[in-house]
Amino acid sequence: MKNTIAVDLACLLPSETRDLVKGLNAELLRRNPSGFRLDELHLPHITLVQQCILESDQAEVAAAAERVIAAFAPIELRAERVQQGRATSHLVIEPHPDLQRMHEQLIEALGPYTLDAVDASAFYDAGEPPRPQDLEWVRGFRSSASGAAFFPHVTLGVGDPPRMEHGLSFVVDHLALCRLGRFCTCRVPLWEWRLA
Repeated sequence: MKNTIAVDLACLLPSETRDLVKGLNAELLRRNPSGFRLDELHLPHITLVQQCILESDQAEVAAAAERVIAAFAPIELRAERVQQGRATSHLVIEPHPDLQRMHEQLIEALGPYTLDAVDASAFYDAGEPPRPQDLEWVRGFRSSASGAAFFPHVTLGVGDPPRMEHGLSFVVDHLALCRLGRFCTCRVPLWEWRLA
């Protein structure tokens, strides 16, 4: 569909955590070069909402998100393990009531802007077209990955889980509405916020 964009409203990671995640991603890439590299154009993140919207609704979507985000303080999160997903490995984030509440409120606030139709033209491409499963994931996010099914995680890359020597704690205070790319990576931040 023309004039639609696939977006991810996500928590972006603080620098130390981002560096650790990039190291785990580099280990996966050494084993599986066909995966993706986390870098300045593939941002490590924790997804809160994924959906397709009209490009012309960007400002309204950002305003609706900001009304929710403004009520939250920075959130301290914990990750103890990595695990295998369908094709990718994840850093699993332990449940946190404020993160769950923010997710649920954003799902509700952005609901009116959700488009059922999702096709490849909505994704940021730059020579890396989305896979069919990327379209399927965004199309089904509300029904299969939200509410009680919300699974906070950081996608590390393609392949078997790398070893993580110890758990980590970190504070998230940076959120962004990003264009989605291949492997549902956060590619281009469109709007950004800081938790006060």
